[in-house]
Order: sequence, then structure tokens, then C-alpha cells
Amino acid sequence: MNDLLLEKGFTVILKKREELQEAFLLDASVCDMAVIPLDDDYMDFLAKVQAKRIHGPILFISPEPLFEQKSLQQFHAFILDQKRMGAAEMKKTVSFILSLALSRIPAELPQPFTLEECACTTDEGPKEANVDITTTLSTLMRDGVRVVVAFQILEDGEPVTVRGTCFLKTVTDNAIVLSRFKPLPLLQGARQGMEIAMLFTLGDNRYHATVKAQGTGEDELIASFPERLFFVRRRFFRIEPSPPRPVNISVLLPHAPTSFLKAQEISQRGISFMGPGSLEQGRVYAFTIVLPEPTTVIGSYGIIRSKREHDNGFRYGAELHIHPRDEEDISRYIMRRELQILSLLNEK
Repeated sequence: MNDLLLEKGFTVILKKREELQEAFLLDASVCDMAVIPLDDDYMDFLAKVQAKRIHGPILFISPEPLFEQKSLQQFHAFILDQKRMGAAEMKKTVSFILSLALSRIPAELPQPFTLEECACTTDEGPKEANVDITTTLSTLMRDGVRVVVAFQILEDGEPVTVRGTCFLKTVTDNAIVLSRFKPLPLLQGARQGMEIAMLFTLGDNRYHATVKAQGTGEDELIASFPERLFFVRRRFFRIEPSPPRPVNISVLLPHAPTSFLKAQEISQRGISFMGPGSLEQGRVYAFTIVLPEPTTVIGSYGIIRSKREHDNGFRYGAELHIHPRDEEDISRYIMRRELQILSLLNEK
């Protein structure tokens, strides 16, 4: 299994047979997948997976031929017959199913956020949450709420945001401890003094805080106690395109030739880019977006929501209004791009 999945670039967690089901139920995210030996209690396991609202595929490997096989489609599960299929065919089948599932993670699932502009803003700046930070973090730890963490690393000299999830393990007066990181390489990228964004949801509110890494252990990160909490505005995760493989965009302007600009960040519903000063905040423009690998052209209209001077030009943020099928293309691009960024951690 290790050879099979690593050659496709999946993040793999290998467990002993007797620990696998319990570990998956404890740590799996909404779209995580499992390859598990078939046993007599597999229906009980599927019921627990469904109760936790885990939607990724479950592949059971049966060492013996099955004469009767229940339909497990409602559980997003399959039973593969090892003897009938053979090792080579099973390898191809498992790889295909997991690759397909990875490319089709639903766009409507809740997404984490980018480091930049992730908080609610007012004219004076981000909107601070008027809550007791120690009490909020203690509730986060007690309820076992998953925390999204994000920080920046370099790709070809340009900063890109890497993200993952973890849980809050310990809260003291001057530090916190984060543990159970996913994906596993995430912890390797953290460096002492690095700023790390934390994002989490409690009740109806989404919060954002910034902490500084103070040290790492085998599966733990010690960080500074967050001094302030802010409300999060953005729902969709924005990601930075690859510098050598950019996302190009063009904006239709009256009496102006077509010219392509490079996107700074992109999400399913928004895009930021550097451009000329002629675009007006609040106005609607027609956009053409060209995604790389494979080349995909998307037509959209967008509203300029933000405009500010930046490096002898203007940086814009636009809210996109696109067809749901095009939104799926962007979602798949983001997933592929995120895997590319995570692979940079393995190179460090």
C-alpha cells in the first residue's frame, strides 16, 4: 500500500490492522479515504463513518472470494476481491478510485481560508472578536474542534501558503500546543519564529488568530499564546498559483487591446491580481481565466471589491460569478495546486 499510494503523491497514514478503523474514525476529515481489510464487522464500521459525515471512499480488501456482496454505494464503499483481481489489477483499481475521488471533492464542502485578508474588515481594519481568549481556546480544546493552520513557504523565491489541520492539545498562560497534524509533512515546514494563522469555528462564528512557532516535537508544535482573535469573513480558500505555471486572466475593457495579467490568488468565487489603475471599485467587468495543467478557459463576470496601490501598480480583489461547472474546474485546480505545495514540504 505504501508503494502504491506514494507513487501517486497521496498523503498516506499506515496503521496496524487492529488499529486502523479506530484511528480513521478518530482523525479522518470529511473527505479522507481508507483502504481497509474486510472483516465481519464492516457494516458497523460503515455506520460509524456515516455518522461522522466522512464522505471519502472506503475500499475493503477481501482476501477470499465473496459469493454474496451487498451494495455499499450509499456508504461510498467498495469491496475488492484480492484473489480474483490479482495484485496488479487491484493496484490499478485502488489507484484509479482514489485519484478520481481526490479530483471530485465537492465544491460545497466548507473550505479553509487564505492568510491574507481572511478577517472581517471595517474602515479601521480587521474586526476584533470581543471574547475571552483563554475561555474560547479551552472550549476549542474541550470540544475537540479541528483547527485549520496556514503559513507561508517559498516556491521559486515567491511566497505560497501551505495549510492543513490539527487539534489544540494544551493551553497555558503564555503558550499553546497543537498536535495531530494532517497532512503529516505539515509539521516539517514549521520553523521557530514563523507566523502561523489559526482558523476555527465555534458555534455560528469563525475565528482567526496569529501565533508564532516556538518549537516542534515528534507530533506537536509549541506556539505563542494568541494575543487577539478576529472574526473571519471569507468562506472559500484562495491559493497562490505556481510562479512557473501561472493562472492568466484578461479583463474586457472598452477601447483597449486584450492583455493577460497574472492572478495573485484564486478561489472558487474570487480572484486577486495586479493590474492597471483604470479598473473602478464596485464596477462589473468581464473576465477570461486560463487555468494551467490541463489548460482550461473559463468565462466569468466579476465585481471589483477591493483596490489598493501595491508595488507601483494596483492590486485588485474581484468577486467572481461563474457557472457551477466552471466552479468545479477551479475547485479541482485548487486541489491539485494544494498537493503541489504540500510536496514542497517533502523536499525540505
